[in-house]
Amino acid sequence: MNTRRTVAAKRTREEMRRGASSSDLFLFLAGGLAVNSVMLWLIYRWIRSREESYASLTPSDAVHDDAGASRKISATLKDLITYYDQVQGCIQELKDDLAILRKEKRDFQEDMRSLEQKANEQGEALVSLRGLMETELKSTKESINTQLGRVIVFHDEIQEHKKRITDLESKVAKHSEELETLRHRENGHADDVSLL
Repeated sequence: MNTRRTVAAKRTREEMRRGASSSDLFLFLAGGLAVNSVMLWLIYRWIRSREESYASLTPSDAVHDDAGASRKISATLKDLITYYDQVQGCIQELKDDLAILRKEKRDFQEDMRSLEQKANEQGEALVSLRGLMETELKSTKESINTQLGRVIVFHDEIQEHKKRITDLESKVAKHSEELETLRHRENGHADDVSLL
């Protein structure tokens, strides 16, 4: 039970960490797109302001200012294209990282399923082993009780035989005394006859 709780807590922490990483990637991606949108809007506003300023100029001023403005616009567009390429590169890296994270998440989920399956199999094996041990313990107890009963019966029989032996020894001793008495009597009678 403790093992299952530990595995579940670990899985929850890993999923939270994976979720946080995915959230951070999405936030960074959204931030990059927002910055890109703001830059495009600023370019649009700058171009509009340039068009309005051109409209207020005289033809000679417009021609004179057109070359410098074109150079500035070209430089700005080059910078924007470079920045856009960088943003696209970052977005591609984020997509690659996201794909890696998704693969790691799938691998992690597969590992968790495998661990859960192994835990279930081990749990079933443990239940089976516990059943075998309980059966063996019950059989051992029954065997011990049977042997103990036999020992008790054997002990009672030994006590009974000891009692019989004691009784026989008493009888033998009594008969020995009686025989000794008879011998004394016979010897005494023989002495009396010889004296006569």
